[in-house]
Amino acid sequence: MTSFENYAQRVEEAAKIAGNVASNKYSKDESDDLLRQVKELLPATEDIAREVQDKDITHVDNAWLHRLIDNLEEDDDDKRSSQLVGIANRLTALGHRLRESQRPAGAEAKATQERLQQILARSEYQPDETKDSAIQGWIKKIQQKIRELLAKLFFKNPSAAGPSPGSLQALRWLIIVALIASLGWATVLLIRRFQLRQAKLKDDESENETREILGEQFDADVTADHLMRTAAEMARKGEYRMAIRRAYLALLYDLEQRGKLRLHRAKTNRDYLGELKNEQYIYPPVSVLTNNYERVWYGHGTATMEDYAGFIEKYREVAR
Repeated sequence: MTSFENYAQRVEEAAKIAGNVASNKYSKDESDDLLRQVKELLPATEDIAREVQDKDITHVDNAWLHRLIDNLEEDDDDKRSSQLVGIANRLTALGHRLRESQRPAGAEAKATQERLQQILARSEYQPDETKDSAIQGWIKKIQQKIRELLAKLFFKNPSAAGPSPGSLQALRWLIIVALIASLGWATVLLIRRFQLRQAKLKDDESENETREILGEQFDADVTADHLMRTAAEMARKGEYRMAIRRAYLALLYDLEQRGKLRLHRAKTNRDYLGELKNEQYIYPPVSVLTNNYERVWYGHGTATMEDYAGFIEKYREVAR
C-alpha cells in the first residue's frame, strides 16, 4: 500500500516520461524502455490511502494504461504518435485532477478518498470494454430471446400434432414481423435514451463554472480572444512555451466557436485534428500547428521567440 501523495507523484512522473516519448525524439528501443518505466511506476493494480497508516483504502486500477501501452501501433508511425500523445494527455489530466482533489492536512480523509474514487471512475480511466455494458447486455438478451423463439418456431418436432402447414407458416411470418418491429422500436428507444443522456451531459457541462481542456481548467466563459491575449502577455515575459500552449488552446476554442469541432475534457489534440480531416483548407495548417505544439509541449524543451512568431503566423491562416 502507498500514500495518496506518492501515487500522485508517480502519475506526474509517468506523464512527463510519456510526454517525452510522444515528442518522437527517441529511438524505438529507447521509447520501449521508457514505456516500461511508465508501467513500473504505475502497476496494473495497487492500493492507496491518504496516509500509509490510514485504514480507508482505495483500490486503484491502472490496467487501462498497461493496455494502451501494450496495444501501441508498431507499423504506422503516425498512428503510434497519436496514441502516445493520447496516453500523455490522460496521465497529465489525471495528475491535475489528483492535485485538485487534495485538501489541507486538517480536512477529512474520507472526502479525499471519495474524490479519488470519483476521478478514477471516469470513463477515460476505465477499460473500453466496460463502457455501455448495460445497454450491450440488454441487446444481447433480446437477441438471445429472439433466437430461442425462432428455434422453437422453425425447428418444432414434426411428429407433434398441430395446425396445417399453411396456417403455421403464416403464423411464423406474423411473429417474425412482430419481433422485427419490436426490435426496431427498442432500438429507437435506445437511441433516444442515448441522445437524452448526451444532452444532459452537455447541459451539465454548460452549467459548470469551469471547463477542462487538455487537462487544464478554464472559466466557462473564456474565449479564444481571451486566450490569445494571455498568450501575448506570456510571450512578452519570455514564456514562449506556455504562450504556444495558450495559442493552441485559443485555436481549439476558435474552431469550436465556428462549429468545426466540439471541445471535451476526454479528447486529445489528435482527436480534435481527426475531427477536421474533411476540412480541405483548415486541416493542413492545423496539422502543422498540432505537430509544432506537441514538439514544444510534450518534448519539454525550450521554445524561442521565433517558434512563437511562427506559430502565430500559421494560426492566422486558420483564424482568418
